This record gives sequence, structure tokens and C-alpha cells, in this order.
Amino acid sequence: MNDTGNAFLVHVAYATDRAPGPVAGKLQTFLGTRSDLRYGHATVSIPRTHEAGEVELPSWFRLQFEPDPAKHFTVAQSELLTPAAWSADVQARLRQSKRKAALLFIHGYNVSFNDALFRTAQIEHDTTFPGPAVLFSWPSKAKTIGYPKDEEDVQWAIPHLTEVIRRLLAIGDTNEIFIIAHSMGNRVLVNTLAELGRTSPAARAKIKEVVLAAPDIDAGIFKRDIAPKLPAAAQRITVYASSRDMALAASAKVHGYGRLGDTKPSVTIAPPLQTIDASELPADMLGHSYIGDNLSVLEDVRKIFASGAAPPQRGLRAAGPASKRYWRFDVPKH
Repeated sequence: MNDTGNAFLVHVAYATDRAPGPVAGKLQTFLGTRSDLRYGHATVSIPRTHEAGEVELPSWFRLQFEPDPAKHFTVAQSELLTPAAWSADVQARLRQSKRKAALLFIHGYNVSFNDALFRTAQIEHDTTFPGPAVLFSWPSKAKTIGYPKDEEDVQWAIPHLTEVIRRLLAIGDTNEIFIIAHSMGNRVLVNTLAELGRTSPAARAKIKEVVLAAPDIDAGIFKRDIAPKLPAAAQRITVYASSRDMALAASAKVHGYGRLGDTKPSVTIAPPLQTIDASELPADMLGHSYIGDNLSVLEDVRKIFASGAAPPQRGLRAAGPASKRYWRFDVPKH
């Protein structure tokens, strides 16, 4: 991240299987339809007035119709790269990192390419991550009514995310990889990790921490079929879930089965994965975006990435019997 005096500039290396849109000035745009995998990089401008947990965007209620870099997140530059140039770009930034660590973010349903860039940059900035930020953006339609299409396209993306992580693993200066997936994006990630655990036993040495945030995944299928395969690909996996997640409650109603990221009717426990119940934390109306919006969650993620501390050392309190242990945020009672 660079500080220009007027804004913070965050470099984001991206990989996407969205179809490319027109180039507007210095900005390569992307659509909500599927395509082949492409690589590129972007510069996201974060206003100096930025508050942690926020992605400041223009508001019609404030009569803001165009983004202002002094007040809002903006994309200052975005261009495509060859795969080799992309790897070299990430490698150069890894060499500037003392830990030589990369942060990979995979967005969820109903997210545009630019919004995915903004969230990646915001999480990197707010967690003070000590290395390059990488985004994998699958072809979400970025519309509420696009849920069925997004479910198909997240499956389309699995071999592409697998290729991206293999590319990160192959960069010689990559010592550590930290991964966050949100919502439906967890489906592409867990299937990718299962494949890497089966075919790339060396992956686990570099994939240090994986965060599954508000995962929109069938809880029963995850526990039975997927969770047992994940420890072969990553050193530690943390699941954040909440009973206040209205988006996942709606998903459970549509599918007829509970979601991994919803703690109703009960918390899904799948050792050795660690589950964090965020139900007591303040949330937005849908209660679904707390991975980037809630300061307590951001701080917990920062501690995980900074030191690998266990839940008790991060100030979380134990819940459930020892055989079904999970963790809760210690929220003061008033």
C-alpha cells in the first residue's frame, strides 16, 4: 500500500473468469458472464478519511452521483497481464514483504468486479496485511435475481481458482498464503482446496490460514463430504457463522437445508476446523457482510494472520461441550 497524501493506493493482483468488457481510459472492465481465465492488476484508491469496516461509495441520499477519490473508493487503474507477467508482478511485491505472504480473497454472490476489488483492498488495508493482495473474481451477475446463475457460475470457476492457487504456490518467493472466501465464494474455494489436498500434498506447507466467512454451503454435505478433505490442503481453517444472517436464512429456505454459515438451528462443528459464532456482534440489515464490515471480526482476522493465535489468545470465549467446541466473541453485556 502506498500513501499519496490524498489517498491510500492499494495494488490488487486479480485473476478472473468474467468476460472482459470495454476499456475505459486506463480501466479494463469486466462483465457478469463467464469466460476463460484472465490475469491482471489494478490500483484501488482509498480515501484518507476511510473508516475501518467501511467501503465508502457515492450515495444518492447525499447527492453524490460520481465517485470522488477524496471521499470514496475508486479504481485508479486496471489492466490485463499475461500469466507470466502476473506471476512476476506478484513476486516483485512478495519480495517487498518481510513475511513474503500473499492474501487471496474470493467474493460471494451478487458482487460486481469493482465491488470485489474494493472489498479486497479494504480487507488488506484494515487488517494491515503485510503482503500483496490478490483477488479471484468469478462471474457473479451482481444482481439479487441472479442467484440461480451465480450458483452455476461458481461451479464454472472451480478449475480456474485451482489454477490460480497453483500459480501462487509456484512463485518462488511465496512463503505463506492466507485465504478469505465470503458467502457463495466458499463453494469454489472448498472444492478447490479438496482438489489441492488430493493432488498437491505440498500445498499445505504454504497455505497457512483459510477463513470461510458466512459460507453459503449445505452444512450437512460440507460436514460429511468436504470438511474431512480440507486439512490436507491448509494448516488451519476458521469458519465464521451467525444466526443473524438473513441472506443465509433465505438460502436455507430456497434449498431446504441449513447453511454452514448459519448457526440456526445449531452450530455446525467439523473438527479440526474452528468455528466462530458471530451472532452477538452488530451487523447490517442482512447480517451477511460482517467479514469486512464488523471491526471485531476484522481484528480477529488480523490476529489470525499476524500470529496464528488460538481463539482463547484472541479473546474469544469457549462454547459448547469439549467434544463440540466452538467459540464466541466476548461482547460486554449492558
